[in-house]
Amino acid sequence: MALKHEIVALDTWKNNLALSNEVCELLITLDVGPRILSFAPRGGRNVFKIFDDHLGGTGEDLWQSRGGHRLWLAPEAFPFSYYPDNTPVEHTIHSNGAVTLVAEDEMPQGFSKQMDVTLHPTKAQVRIAHRLVNVVDEEQTIAPWMLSVMDVGGIAIVPQPEPRSHPGMGPGDFTPNRSLILWPFTDLSDSRFYLGQRFWTVQQRAGTQATKIGLNSPVEWAAYFLDGTLFVKRWSFDKKASYPDKNSAFELYTDSSILELETLAPLASLKPGGVVEAVEEWELFEDVADFDPRDDESIADLIQSVGL
Repeated sequence: MALKHEIVALDTWKNNLALSNEVCELLITLDVGPRILSFAPRGGRNVFKIFDDHLGGTGEDLWQSRGGHRLWLAPEAFPFSYYPDNTPVEHTIHSNGAVTLVAEDEMPQGFSKQMDVTLHPTKAQVRIAHRLVNVVDEEQTIAPWMLSVMDVGGIAIVPQPEPRSHPGMGPGDFTPNRSLILWPFTDLSDSRFYLGQRFWTVQQRAGTQATKIGLNSPVEWAAYFLDGTLFVKRWSFDKKASYPDKNSAFELYTDSSILELETLAPLASLKPGGVVEAVEEWELFEDVADFDPRDDESIADLIQSVGL
């Protein structure tokens, strides 16, 4: 089966692009955005959260979460990052099946948000190139910020750099290899956190308060386990670059209704017409066995079982 593109309805949004192959499917709304609403095994559960009461809306005065995957502006500020993104999105389908999404210019922020979405023809793999274009006549410093809003009841897996013994005499043995960034509402005694030596996990739970962490780490992937499906997100890390939020290249947020896997690109100064791009790659693994989210060996067995 070749890649299939079909326009379908969702709630009162009539223009949504369903992009699929034999093993998985994406749903991209064209009525607002740019935003990918769904990534799921063929006929299976969407790993992303969708807020049903936010569906079908357009033209709101204030930003609506809606769920799914979105592109934002960092560093975070209100209302700068919270543009409503609630007008139609132009799309182009290319000869290789890839899709380009272009939103109307955000003003007065002064940026165009764009995505290139490429689904593998036979595998549950997606490449998303996120672009910000400076559309005003002044230089602006910005970073693309990519947020995937995961559905309820899952477990995030955040791998850590390979552990090393102390004392050591090799290169790098006396210098830190990552940094942890905390928000004012973060409590590391929260039982949702497991901070192991090789892996950290965070569980999404109903009835809980918001918490958030950021990392500057050379490890370039994170995952979310949900009902036997493992969603993996990959990105690129530049150890010499400066990132937003006290140098966060990856951030994780969770509350009672969602868990977000967030990546950030390095800060870039864009002259008028300048472009910055950040790429994520996604993959789904089905029928993954349960594991103990508070045990490094059990997590390692899970990761090994899918070839990560």
